[in-house]
Amino acid sequence: MEDRNYKEMYLKLMRSTEAVINLLIAAQQECEELYVNASDEDEADNNTIKILSQR
Repeated sequence: MEDRNYKEMYLKLMRSTEAVINLLIAAQQECEELYVNASDEDEADNNTIKILSQR
C-alpha cells in the first residue's frame, strides 16, 4: 500500500489557504484606501468648485 503523508498534505493546504486569505485581505485594504482617497479628492474638488463659484 502507498505511504501517504497526510500531515504534510494538510499543512500544505493550510499554508496555501492562509496565503490566499492574506492576499484577499491585502487587496481589500488597497481598494478601501483607493475608495477613501477618491472620496477625499471628490470632496476637495467640490469645495474648490464652491469657492470658485462664490467669486
